[in-house]
Amino acid sequence: MPDRLTREAAPTVLFGSLESEYLAVRVFGRMHDASDYWDGNWVDAEVSLQTHGFIGTYWAGLRTDELERLHNELIPLHHSLRGRASLHSSEEWLNIDIEGDGNGHCPMQYVALSRHAPRTALESSLDLDQTYLPPVIEQLARILAIFPVIGLRPDAP
Repeated sequence: MPDRLTREAAPTVLFGSLESEYLAVRVFGRMHDASDYWDGNWVDAEVSLQTHGFIGTYWAGLRTDELERLHNELIPLHHSLRGRASLHSSEEWLNIDIEGDGNGHCPMQYVALSRHAPRTALESSLDLDQTYLPPVIEQLARILAIFPVIGLRPDAP
């Protein structure tokens, strides 16, 4: 298994505010020493959240191509304040939907799923606005600079 970053060095994307409600994803390293698209893009992540009276942390396997898709969808949403940006992890560890209303409001719905027995899911929301988007875009870019997408999806057009 590849080397892991320390907690201090691991890049994090923060949705919301640590002073109130948030969802944070900290990426510690790649899950496999693979150079192909399917196995090489898995990363080991810690998901932390605080929302509506719930506080929790769990480990999730996410994919860099899914993080890249979220990053790429957030950029036009930030510029127009309209549209949608999503992360739907292939193993259902984390699903995020952010939708801009054109007036600066960008509410986020998410489902956090711990796959350990018994499976536990938390479905919640965060009231984000346009001021939260630039840091999220920047933080995702940092994660992708450290853990870029490997290869091309074989069935991509």
